[in-house]
Amino acid sequence: IRLVADLGVGTGLLGPHLRALAPKAVIEGVDLSAKMLEQASLKRCYDRLTCGDLVDFLRAGPGEQAAHLDIVTGADVLPYLGDLRPLFAAA
Repeated sequence: IRLVADLGVGTGLLGPHLRALAPKAVIEGVDLSAKMLEQASLKRCYDRLTCGDLVDFLRAGPGEQAAHLDIVTGADVLPYLGDLRPLFAAA
């Protein structure tokens, strides 16, 4: 496992579990809220934290970001998204 994305990272509750699962992976958290990302950074489990839209994140970069991810998580974020089709299409 080389690259993990935690979508809707919030305060980073999933971070310690992801780090235990993939200790050598680059783990990136994504959230719309900068305040949530500040809290997630305190967990010290994430290599990168990105403030932005989840679908935009998955579509970013050369090619599609999702194509390079080994694991994509989204703990407790799906109920807040409404229509999930764009997210699943990007993932």
